Amino acid sequence: MPPEGDWRTTDEDEINRRRLRAREEAMKVSNLLPERPLFSDFRVTSTSGLPYVVQIHDVRARCFSCDCRDYRINGLGTCKHIEAVLWQLQKRLGKNWDAACEAGSDRAEIVLSSTRETFLLLGARKRLPVAMRHLFLKHGTLSPEWTPEDAHELLSTTSGSAVRISNFIPRWLERRRSARERITLRRDYEQAIVNGAEPPQVTLMPLYPYQRDGMLHLAFKGRALLADEMGLGKTIQAISACALLHRLGKARRVLVVTPASLKTEWEEQIRKFTTLDFQIIYGGRTQRNKHYHHSAPFFTLMNYEQVRSDVLDINERLAPDIVVLDEAQRIKNWASGTARSIKLLNAPYAFVLTGTPLENRIDELYSLVDFLDPEVFSSLFQFNRQFYDLDEKGAPRAIAICANCTSAYAR
Repeated sequence: MPPEGDWRTTDEDEINRRRLRAREEAMKVSNLLPERPLFSDFRVTSTSGLPYVVQIHDVRARCFSCDCRDYRINGLGTCKHIEAVLWQLQKRLGKNWDAACEAGSDRAEIVLSSTRETFLLLGARKRLPVAMRHLFLKHGTLSPEWTPEDAHELLSTTSGSAVRISNFIPRWLERRRSARERITLRRDYEQAIVNGAEPPQVTLMPLYPYQRDGMLHLAFKGRALLADEMGLGKTIQAISACALLHRLGKARRVLVVTPASLKTEWEEQIRKFTTLDFQIIYGGRTQRNKHYHHSAPFFTLMNYEQVRSDVLDINERLAPDIVVLDEAQRIKNWASGTARSIKLLNAPYAFVLTGTPLENRIDELYSLVDFLDPEVFSSLFQFNRQFYDLDEKGAPRAIAICANCTSAYAR
């Protein structure tokens, strides 16, 4: 394999890296369905202590799933957790391994297609209950007569002994549902303004037209990048978007992460444009923890250093509906501890505000978009292959990015 830092890797190199990590790291693997020795669900606890669930669907076709981030975005169909399960199972089963792989699962395994656009049935349709065989065509893809949502609802009624649905599918369906909901929400909101059911503005002071566009972009994209120049009111647009989602019943708590020197500016703008309550977090960790709860004020203002220490408590106890990153170039270095900590924040809505999405390297943009939706640019090794010219040592040296890459998330 190429050494670390040399990005001239093939997919096989990247798979081998994950196989090597599976052997080097002490990961604990336990079978959640012991009666099924191979085609089962496995809990894998990594060295970080975080548990993940791996599903083995078809070894010969290398069809697996894992709920870790790397599996979701790398496009390899595997990760170190999957490779750890396969390695340990091969040792456990010994001479029975080949026969078990050849026999395959005795259940109908329902997974996402390689294009992640529809469902796929692994194996013969006869494994499905008779009443469900009409859901799939002979080659295993979902019949066009059925929506994925309706098919999932029907399949879920018998999942278990006869049918197993990949853990990846509910997440995929939720993304589809959320995207449709945001489109409908914006349409209904704008129609309500025309009909007089909603006021033309949600702030105490009117916005400029471009600021209103920015507000709508943030509120109805769900996870979005706003890269206006300094002085155009990125703070105001983000506050307005939060206030709009609050009015629409989509947000109860907002976490604003900003440099410490800008906390008072956020306080001033919140007071000026809304009547929503807020708290500014100060003090040591013990004192800060007292402010993380579900009845907290609408806005919680923190600086990056505080969040880096408290991210797990924030997720569990504050559970914000919106995370706003101000001066988000603070996470431009994807390998920094600050960036890694901030990307652990969980919230259905996320707004990234920056006047300098790119300063020195194109992977600064990668890091910002990676926080919003890591599936946009996929893994860093794929990003570097696609958008960088690599030198003789495999290091990036030129930019070749397409202007449309982030059009769905950025304004």
